[in-house]
Amino acid sequence: MKIVKNRPFKATVKVVYPGDDAGSDSFVGHFVALDRNALKELKLGTIEAEDAYIDMIFKGWEGLVDSEDAPFGVTPENRAALLSDMAIRQAIIATYTTELAGLRRGN
Repeated sequence: MKIVKNRPFKATVKVVYPGDDAGSDSFVGHFVALDRNALKELKLGTIEAEDAYIDMIFKGWEGLVDSEDAPFGVTPENRAALLSDMAIRQAIIATYTTELAGLRRGN
């Protein structure tokens, strides 16, 4: 086994939109598995800390298109637009924690 600091991984991010008829969608997120020391000083509970957390763990995506079906590339502007949606933000965090906890693998 090779020990890799901040190991990159991809996972399907399933976004469920609020409302009875809003539906859901998904895309592939690019993440890094941080070690405990990298997260130690974050005091989650504020939007600023959540922003810092997402910046640390979420590195990109695949499978997103804009409203005109053009590829939604990984740029700072697109990242800001993507992360302004609270349903997407929560789905990113939930996917990351689920993947690291091994829940997806049934552990």
